[in-house]
Amino acid sequence: MKKENDDIKIEFFTENQNAYNKRLLENTYKKIIDERVKILEILEIKNVRKVTINLYDNRENFIKEIEKFYKKYKVPSYCKGTIQNGEIYFLFNTQIEEKTYKYELELRKILHEYIHILYNEYIATPNTRITWLDEGIALNLSRERGKFVKEKYPILKSNIDKINLNNLQHESESFVTDKINGYDVSYLTVKYLMETLSKEEFNKLIRKNEDILKMRKRNLGRSKEIF
Repeated sequence: MKKENDDIKIEFFTENQNAYNKRLLENTYKKIIDERVKILEILEIKNVRKVTINLYDNRENFIKEIEKFYKKYKVPSYCKGTIQNGEIYFLFNTQIEEKTYKYELELRKILHEYIHILYNEYIATPNTRITWLDEGIALNLSRERGKFVKEKYPILKSNIDKINLNNLQHESESFVTDKINGYDVSYLTVKYLMETLSKEEFNKLIRKNEDILKMRKRNLGRSKEIF
């Protein structure tokens, strides 16, 4: 199944062209179209190319496809969405009931991957992705964390001064461990930046790799104070 316009193309690789999956295709399309204009405005991005989203409802097929790209390291067990060669690959849990928070969350996670495209192609200097910044922007603008609740983030109670943001890398398999969740760290760090800087200051900063890399753990520590 497929649906597209001048901005996005969604291909749903499924053997079940039932009513649920047909609505899922429509809902995914609507989510991206409805949210993209606002996100582009926040990130001060114009003239975005057409983006393809490859949607799967079978994990075996999803893993088989993305393993073609993961040559140097094993696909993380938590992976259900990725970007390769400028396209999005996402595994949707079709066991989730429609019109529920979990269903909406799945759609926001697809939007999360779309935001990764924006960061890597229109913000980051070529071949210099800063993982925590990329993930933090995607988590905040996709709104998949919902309303901020301090109690949800045990990282705020730990000694975060020992965390070096620049060491958080998916490739090293240290992004999500028993001791640290890199998604939480990235989300809180960027949330701090977005809430303490003007939109102009924020956009200027995220486009300056040297300044971002120098921040290391500094703004994470400050995020603990504000949140």
